[in-house]
Amino acid sequence: MGSRGARWAAALTVLLVAGMVAVASVWMIRNAPDTSEEAADTVPGVRPIGSLFFADCYAIPRDARGEIMTADGVYVVSCDEEHDGQILDQVDLSNLDWAGSVAMKASAQNQCSTAFNTYRPTFDEPETLIPGYFLPNEKQWENGNRTITCTVTMEAPFTGPRL
Repeated sequence: MGSRGARWAAALTVLLVAGMVAVASVWMIRNAPDTSEEAADTVPGVRPIGSLFFADCYAIPRDARGEIMTADGVYVVSCDEEHDGQILDQVDLSNLDWAGSVAMKASAQNQCSTAFNTYRPTFDEPETLIPGYFLPNEKQWENGNRTITCTVTMEAPFTGPRL
């Protein structure tokens, strides 16, 4: 059997490690990125998606682990910088009522596929491009954001304009 001093040292070590884990956990919780719906207002430099224009290049805000911080806003960047996509079109649906997320996604896919095919002949390498979109959720829709924003993306961040 070990000596009484060795047991006390082991117990003290366990308590010290537990205390360090507790302090680190509190620090991580307090410094976690804001992923709330209001993140576009609180993440410095992030602009609402609806404020972008045709051919703007954007980068999606990510935390240190590379995970998306907000889907409500993006960084507008030079197309010469690495970016996640480029704005292809914006479709205003202000005269429509919310039709449910499935119907709205189908509408966005239809609208953005049409926009992509319109510009397809002008793309250098259309087979490498992926049509995408940003679509407001029901709460955003009720708050007046009724714009589908069509985008051109690739499988990985890229540099250079595509439009």
